[in-house]
Amino acid sequence: MGWWTVSAGSPVLHRIRTAAALPRTEFQLTLRAIGALAAARVLIALVGFRRLRGFVGVAPPRARPDAAYARMVRRAVDRAARTIPGSKCLAQALVATRLRRAGGVPGDLTIGVVKAGTATFEAHAWARSGDMIVTGDPDLSRYTELATFFAPT
Repeated sequence: MGWWTVSAGSPVLHRIRTAAALPRTEFQLTLRAIGALAAARVLIALVGFRRLRGFVGVAPPRARPDAAYARMVRRAVDRAARTIPGSKCLAQALVATRLRRAGGVPGDLTIGVVKAGTATFEAHAWARSGDMIVTGDPDLSRYTELATFFAPT
């Protein structure tokens, strides 16, 4: 058996079957999320966050919340993060913002830190569309927001 052989109970085969069962739009969004997440990880390491504005893309052509599309983006980024090991919150938030904006759905990307009174420094990034947290910790009450980017104008 070579490296290309996949057994019936293989996690790889399970992922392929699961992906094949997705609706076409969600499958395509997941593939875009995987590619964008890989690119985001490399770009963050090479150029840093300040120079990534172009990666996220232009402002959405239609400024209306679309909760169904934002949920699809959330699922696609979750799948991509399970596929690309070591994907941290900043890369995930950048990709979610990129995909959401490309779909014309407004929102923002926020960076925060754990509130004062803790012994360790902990930063976190999350993407939001309206009231929905697209990526990031669902309990943001423990963070103090430092900066918000890409908010609709």
